[in-house]
Amino acid sequence: MKTAAERMRDRLGKERVMTSISLRIPENVIEDLKEIAPSLGYSGYQGLIKGYISQGLRRDLERLEGSDVQALTESLRKQGVADEVIASAIADARILDGAFETELRRLADTKDRTSLCTFLESIPADRWRVTEGMAITSREGVDVIVRHASGGTGINTYETVAVCVKWSTGDVKSLGGFSSEELKLPNYISLRERQAVRERLTTSA
Repeated sequence: MKTAAERMRDRLGKERVMTSISLRIPENVIEDLKEIAPSLGYSGYQGLIKGYISQGLRRDLERLEGSDVQALTESLRKQGVADEVIASAIADARILDGAFETELRRLADTKDRTSLCTFLESIPADRWRVTEGMAITSREGVDVIVRHASGGTGINTYETVAVCVKWSTGDVKSLGGFSSEELKLPNYISLRERQAVRERLTTSA
């Protein structure tokens, strides 16, 4: 694996090998790229895409050069571990600096409920502090608070899960309400189960 300096020299070389790739991009994104490309000095949207890739790649190469994450990646590669497995493990551990808040903010902005639930459910159970009807996890100065509530009566009783986040900046944002079927944390105990536990404790007292 080449160092960042070696890769930079390769990029500045006159005879770089080029290859073609195919990407599926939403039409509205293409339209936005076409609209702003001239304002940023690009004659077409494809050049702007290349610019974004180059900019992000340089930033991440500089950030990861010599980092513990990069050292771990190289060590695992030497042991024959596939890149897909390494990427999955790093994503699960959230060990990239700022990755937790960055990803959570992205999901909050896109309002992708399914991905947001998957993200929260991937946080290990031992990372949550659980009290009656509430669970809290803290990562990188970010607090995520999940509250359980119920509504309705009889056979129409339902459970809701409300998610609120306090960012590292101190700002607080509600991420909305979810059904208990949408969002199930690793340590989730339904209201019905909690009520049954309370009844057993009352009976045995």
